[in-house]
Amino acid sequence: MLSVSSTAQIITRPGCKVRWLLFCFLIPQFALPQALVKPTTEPQISEAPLKEDFSRLIFEATAAPQLPLIEATVGSAQGAIAGAQNSGAQVATTSITTNLLLKEPGLPLQTEIVRYQSALDTAIETQDQYSQQLRELYESLGVLLQQNGEHEKAITLFEKTMHIDRVNAGLFTLLQLPIVARIITSHSALGNIDEVADFQEYRYYVQQKFYAPTSPEYLAAKENWADWNVESYLKETVEFKNNPGSGFSFGSAQQKSMDYIPIQNPKNGTFQYVPRNQLHNLLNPNPFSTRANSTNLYEQSSLYAISPELMIDDRLRKARTLYEDILENQTVESEIENGATIKHKLANISYAVKNQMDAIESQAKESSLGFTTLMNQSTPNIAVTRGYSKTTEDLEGIALGLEKNPSINPEEVAIAYINLGDWHVSFERPQRSSAAYKKAWQILKNADLDNDAIARIFSPQPLIAVPAYALHEYSRALFGYTANDKLEYRGYFDTSVTLDQFGKLSNIQIEPASPDTPPRLRDNLLDYLRSQKMRPAIVDGEPIKITDLKIRYYYSY
Repeated sequence: MLSVSSTAQIITRPGCKVRWLLFCFLIPQFALPQALVKPTTEPQISEAPLKEDFSRLIFEATAAPQLPLIEATVGSAQGAIAGAQNSGAQVATTSITTNLLLKEPGLPLQTEIVRYQSALDTAIETQDQYSQQLRELYESLGVLLQQNGEHEKAITLFEKTMHIDRVNAGLFTLLQLPIVARIITSHSALGNIDEVADFQEYRYYVQQKFYAPTSPEYLAAKENWADWNVESYLKETVEFKNNPGSGFSFGSAQQKSMDYIPIQNPKNGTFQYVPRNQLHNLLNPNPFSTRANSTNLYEQSSLYAISPELMIDDRLRKARTLYEDILENQTVESEIENGATIKHKLANISYAVKNQMDAIESQAKESSLGFTTLMNQSTPNIAVTRGYSKTTEDLEGIALGLEKNPSINPEEVAIAYINLGDWHVSFERPQRSSAAYKKAWQILKNADLDNDAIARIFSPQPLIAVPAYALHEYSRALFGYTANDKLEYRGYFDTSVTLDQFGKLSNIQIEPASPDTPPRLRDNLLDYLRSQKMRPAIVDGEPIKITDLKIRYYYSY
């Protein structure tokens, strides 16, 4: 069986990394080895950093140029730490810490570190190695070191804290989870991606061992673990795209798109994928092979190829299984409350799979050696069509269920149909999208909303990437920011575009940007606008074409 990974990977048995973490923390360890600004009426633009890192690049659209977008700013570093801390399941909120962050007012951070270090040295000599006081000093000093940017030392202390918790309260105590979150934060700051993944998995493993399989706490932990897997895949793809030389290089979709060639069956149009390093076997087959004289490239490739389903990133497949398990194990009450959210997350995976396959097939077209003309045909990929069909069924079910409930606000029902229309637009199904948008418009019209109110529901922003509930590149949602969070903007681009009735942008003009804008950001924005489908404008229930639409894109990174 061929590996799906595009780079050499260490293959481990399920649970090996988790067992390794368990082993590490069973060994006794003794050795110590931004603020909000005053609100304004315009987005605040900060000075560019000395080293440009576009791994957290965000573009946000507003009507150019007067409409205010954000009223205050927050430092990007602070936001990054908050996002890392909130990225996993935080089911356990209790802590036995009483000494944490007892910082004396006015003392410099370095002075506090020295003070705590001295107290810790004394405690190591006088206290039992598993005492509560020693545990609290480990954690407190670790937090101070983390705040001071000394993450490697902080991780060592957090691991000692965690070890004491496990000895005193049991291997699967939830008391260790806040410490695991801090370890993840420091590994994230150091760029230790593999370690972040290991500890995220370990956190879920602890919760899996502690909670009953059908308990609400376990279902919440499962959802958070699934969320992290999807976000990890999407962030890695964006990171590799924006910083090709970065450390985010394992198994990315962009690398896979360079290492596999899709081959289509001439009879039914289905795909299989052949590693690029096996192409010589297809083009120059073994003369003793039974397929040597075959002119059917698809037949020749069958010895080396894998199916579309196996091309899907492992994290997406894992998350999909977790979400489906949640739907199967939900109570009636929780399904009503949370079922639509989980189905939208499943839709996000189907959309991500489509983008992954599009990237692979696009790369194959661009680098084709001319041995297949089938790639010019628009034949559906089975992994993509299955996701589209299943998600369509889910979204239609959500909309119909809301429509049949007389207690539901008509606006909520209309949004469900708008979501369905967005889904069809993203998969280039114009007739189905038009029907869904028309249904949403009619529901709002029947509720006596005027045209301006309807327009605000359909178009709360000048351009909306579809599907709106998916995690898109360059979006604040991808990095854990809500619509109300304040972002630090570094500049902007003024653009002019044409948005057609099918959600495609054309005639894209990007005007000179704000001062000191890195030149490569223009290419990022241009590529994004060329490739991303947008929600079309709706007038009297019908999608229409809009020309010369003026948009200002603020950017943050």
